Amino acid sequence: MNRKGITYKLFKITLLTFIFTITLILLVQGLFFKRFYVLTKERFIGKNLDIIQDTYGNYICSNYGSDVLFKYRVDKYEKSNDVYICVLGDNLKNIQFESPSFHAKFGKYGADDLKNKLKSNLKNPSILTPVGYPYISIKITSLGDVKTEFFVIVKSVSAPKGPHYLAVVHPLQPISEVMSISKEYYLIIYAIAIIIIISISFIYSKLISRPLLELNTVASKMSKLNFKTKCKIKSNDDELGALGNSLNFLSENLDTALTSLKLANEKLQQDIDKERELENMRKEFVADASHELKTPISLIKGYSEGIKDGIAKGNKQDNYLDIIIDECDKMNILVNEMLDLSKLEFGKIGLNIETFYLDYLIEKILNKHIDLIEQKNIILEIDILKNLLVFGDEFRIEGVITNFLTNAISYTSENHIIKITTYRFSNEIMVEFENEGEHIANEELSRIWEKFYRIEKSRDKKLGGTGLGLAICKNILSLHKSNFGVENTQTGVKFFFTLNISE
Repeated sequence: MNRKGITYKLFKITLLTFIFTITLILLVQGLFFKRFYVLTKERFIGKNLDIIQDTYGNYICSNYGSDVLFKYRVDKYEKSNDVYICVLGDNLKNIQFESPSFHAKFGKYGADDLKNKLKSNLKNPSILTPVGYPYISIKITSLGDVKTEFFVIVKSVSAPKGPHYLAVVHPLQPISEVMSISKEYYLIIYAIAIIIIISISFIYSKLISRPLLELNTVASKMSKLNFKTKCKIKSNDDELGALGNSLNFLSENLDTALTSLKLANEKLQQDIDKERELENMRKEFVADASHELKTPISLIKGYSEGIKDGIAKGNKQDNYLDIIIDECDKMNILVNEMLDLSKLEFGKIGLNIETFYLDYLIEKILNKHIDLIEQKNIILEIDILKNLLVFGDEFRIEGVITNFLTNAISYTSENHIIKITTYRFSNEIMVEFENEGEHIANEELSRIWEKFYRIEKSRDKKLGGTGLGLAICKNILSLHKSNFGVENTQTGVKFFFTLNISE
């Protein structure tokens, strides 16, 4: 048992209390048991002397029948109460009656010894009258031939020539013997009582300390921000039960507050991360845009200075002007695409969702690029579902299909194949553009959707556009909640996306 714990302290207090109590009880018993016995015996003997007192008067008158009755009652009374009876005359001067058992117990001079002891203890026997004190008890230490303690009940009885005194002697030897024997067992009784007290004290201290220890456990876990454990004290009508309920209430409130604080911190962290991401996007956007604009601006400046300095004349001047106009057009396209991408990324462009026929849109885009396809002798393999209505922003989806198709045309060599396929699964339609050509390196597949990213190793850089087309497509398809991507096939590269079907 922990000597510093509440259980030990309660156990110690309870044990000391019980030991003190049992010691006090045994001490009081030892001191007062004998006195209590004497008082009880005195009252019993004093109250029941009337049966002898009533027949004593007739005995004094020498009535034979009364004499026999008186001796019979005396004998019976002595045997029933373990007493010895003697009657003394006026003012305790002579002996009127001595029972055979009294004479046998105390000897020839027992009655005289009793008379002398009563005279020395009763200075005024006249107070013992039938209308005065009913009886008086006197303690003596020896009588006649017997050397032991006695108490004597003295009662006044009526006689023709004045009151006589009925003396009833009761020995204290039996109670002294009982007390002596009981003292021998006190140590055993005390030891048994101590064992019982220790057991009761331990059980009692455990019962009292258990809820306190449970409260301490819950409070300790709360200090470590663990609010899931609850106090299970069932008592609601005492201080411990009320404290347990208050602790549970506090735990629930703290748990709610902590959860709210965590959610607020998470949201704040998300906002901070988003802000950082936007800041990084802004920096990257400025850097990439500056890089993309640097070349056309340099070209425009160089050719403009050539015209100003008179270097270019005639047809050469016209060629310089064509280059300047062409670079201005490219810059205009780049700026417009950057603005569109910025609006898409910041959610400032909403979609005009409607139903339209996907096959009609694909055929319209193909017709716009048929001349370029025929110039490269590209073989088209088209397998698309007819008259199928889909949900989406037709204008934005047209831009996605145009980008995928022009990429496929740009990176397909002459006399090679471009496959355009659509097929349905569940409530969606999959659209695929696959071109024969070189594969894209796996480490570059995940970066192909980034702004201003171009593949320079496997494809000709001159064929690339602004580097924003696929980034714009990514944002448009994300707004449509489309599943899209790019992957290498056995013969080339395939771009794909999905749209919801309108039933």
